[in-house]
Amino acid sequence: MCGFLDEVSPPWVYSHFLKMLLKHPEHIDDIFKTLVEELQKNLPGYGNTLAIDGKAIQTHAKAQRKKKTLCPDERRDIDADFGVKTYRGVREDGTLWGRIKSWFDYRIHLIVDTNYELPVAFHVTKASQAEVPKAHKLLEEMAQNQPKILKACKVFLGYSGKG
Repeated sequence: MCGFLDEVSPPWVYSHFLKMLLKHPEHIDDIFKTLVEELQKNLPGYGNTLAIDGKAIQTHAKAQRKKKTLCPDERRDIDADFGVKTYRGVREDGTLWGRIKSWFDYRIHLIVDTNYELPVAFHVTKASQAEVPKAHKLLEEMAQNQPKILKACKVFLGYSGKG
């Protein structure tokens, strides 16, 4: 499907590419900003209805306990951490219930256009980063860097996680 015939590059090639790419996050941000501007120009109503949410992103790595367990070709994840989410509710009989979920990953904080289901703004953080402070930061950054999108917004949706 991707045009690879028999060979796929060894893992260190991807590690090297990612390492080089991460040295220039400003270019990635510029590319994303340009794409959002193009979407707003070409898609009628893009940005009119926005929604915000956070979601865990799987790292496919194990938490590193000791330095000597690290892979020599840098295929490891030392930036992810543990996130915790507590769910609570009331049963039909009136008793309270609770469940705690813990995971080792990242979290993506997204603002999306709900009509086209396309992103408008995002932050990727460690799993332990709370959603509400990042939501405020995303909106502040949008006000500064994407004022046209916020001006076009007629409805902004979010879920508080309560009832």
